[in-house]
Amino acid sequence: MNPKGSEANTLSPVSSWTGAQRRVIEASHSKRLLVDAGPGTGKTATACARIAWLLTEGGLDGSEIWLVSFTRTAVHELRSRIASYLSDVSALAALRIATIDAHAWAIHSGFDGHASPSGSFDDNISRVIELVRNHEGVFAYLESVQHLLVDEAQDVVGHRCELLLELIHALPLSAGVTVLSDEAQAIYGFSEEGSEATVDGTLPDKIREFLGDQFEEHDLEEVHRTNDGPLLEIFRGGRQLIRDRSADGKTKYQAVRGLVQQTNHGILGSYWQDVTKLATDQTDVLLLFRRRGEALAASGNMGARPHRLRMSGLPTCMHGWIAVLLWDWTKPDLDHGDFERLWAERLGPPSSTNATEAWSTLVKAFGRSATRISMTRLVMKLASGSPTYELTLPEFGTHGPVFSTIHGSKGREAGEVRLYLPGGKVDSGDADLDEEARIVFVGATRARTKLQVGEAQSMSSARRLDPSGRAFTPYPFSKGGKSAKAAVEIGRARDVDAAGLVGRALYADAGEARAAQERVMALGAGMGSASAEATDAARDWRFKITLDESDDHLCYLNPSVGYDLFSIAKFVDQVVGLHKTRPPRQIRYLRTFGLRTIAIAPDDPARGHLYAPWCDSGLIAAPMLMGYSMAYFR
Repeated sequence: MNPKGSEANTLSPVSSWTGAQRRVIEASHSKRLLVDAGPGTGKTATACARIAWLLTEGGLDGSEIWLVSFTRTAVHELRSRIASYLSDVSALAALRIATIDAHAWAIHSGFDGHASPSGSFDDNISRVIELVRNHEGVFAYLESVQHLLVDEAQDVVGHRCELLLELIHALPLSAGVTVLSDEAQAIYGFSEEGSEATVDGTLPDKIREFLGDQFEEHDLEEVHRTNDGPLLEIFRGGRQLIRDRSADGKTKYQAVRGLVQQTNHGILGSYWQDVTKLATDQTDVLLLFRRRGEALAASGNMGARPHRLRMSGLPTCMHGWIAVLLWDWTKPDLDHGDFERLWAERLGPPSSTNATEAWSTLVKAFGRSATRISMTRLVMKLASGSPTYELTLPEFGTHGPVFSTIHGSKGREAGEVRLYLPGGKVDSGDADLDEEARIVFVGATRARTKLQVGEAQSMSSARRLDPSGRAFTPYPFSKGGKSAKAAVEIGRARDVDAAGLVGRALYADAGEARAAQERVMALGAGMGSASAEATDAARDWRFKITLDESDDHLCYLNPSVGYDLFSIAKFVDQVVGLHKTRPPRQIRYLRTFGLRTIAIAPDDPARGHLYAPWCDSGLIAAPMLMGYSMAYFR
């Protein structure tokens, strides 16, 4: 897509770009640029055109360019868009484009024989920083890099920021760097729940502080995302308010929130009233909330009506067809003939489904040849922290409107945005309110054509449980009396695990595990209702998940769910003093959003606790399970 919004198959002629964009795109490959670009100003298009120009006019080979982005979703979009600017897409083959974490793991696993994906994030990043500073092999590896492009740099904070500073410092002096950001959208100093992250400035801040003499600064200001008058006023006016260095945080917050509330396409009511009227066939609608608990509660009001979720902490949703097709395939390779046979048996006629596209994706990522793929490589990649994007869903769920936190909406836009802001006064410090102003601005600028503003205020504030991150909303008073209950998030990334799906300690035999797996695989892409029931010590106190329309269960939840419920019960009891500090026997009103795949690496000790064939294949079917249900403590 070119900056004016039309499709392009090759790099657009210079006349279609603004002068500011052209100065970035066509800068020498050895230049170091710090580009600040507001929402909708074509920052991503400019970044992709910059790479395309370096490949076609700048004299660089794809292997000499690193492109770093913040999310796996953005990585896929960037690769696709760069390809649209090239007449010969083979130039992309050697381009190293990945998230910061994936680049870090490439260095860690390549130059540290003791590297393990099971280590903590902070430990892994710290080790990579040490390697970048001291390892001769890493110095030689970085010598090949002639240009580094970093997208969404305002979101690079903490350990990731430190790592990228070290990488830039370690690059050859002849290597260029392009850093693109929108500092008005720097919101990752605060979490979805409002608690401060462990951050001391963003990557652009630190570049100015330590490397400012090496970088030229550029600004992109012309908005291309929308032609709508009210939205343009928010895009431009909001950014100007946030960048006003003379204003304090409270002034910025009040001004930005006032602008959004007065300049939109309609005022909505409270979210719990609005979502019940929402049409499920509206796929280009984004419902945005400040806090995770609010987004989950609104999703709960949708019941089993189709919709999707987008926020941190959710499981990576790898396509369910992978497990359906290959759950019992234990050979090291898979050839095209066996693939088509399995597909026909388990998923339908290959000619009338997406079998050709699926095989093409597998060959591209894991192919030994055009007719054979490596199963070992496939499972290891899917089990890693960065599975192949084409084999994952961009959201939790398959269709319908998207419910998201504002943090989770970064990089996402929609024709219609419904922004639900917290009600009442926000009584915070100056820095906190400066951050809140940015969060409101980010939410409002996701819209292309229509922005409506509603209210997310509820009787009790959503909270976050440390260290798990599980959202919960206590309800200590009900009908004038004390009550030991809380809405609790069920369905976080590790809540459904391999042992709970096919573990030998939980199922009497492999046949019983297979029966449960068949029920999971039957979920397909539809939505359903489920409940969780407490078990006993023999099953490690795991909750058992059962579909509401049957007595047969799907899986057992990780014991950590029960531990978190104990902690939440104790928190509630500090308020009500009813001495009800045990988890509930049952949690109702959970929902299944369809089917996904879990992959277990060949060297993961968890395989030893699973029944065959899953202990050998490493591919297991799992439900996309979610709920923000009321837990009544005992």
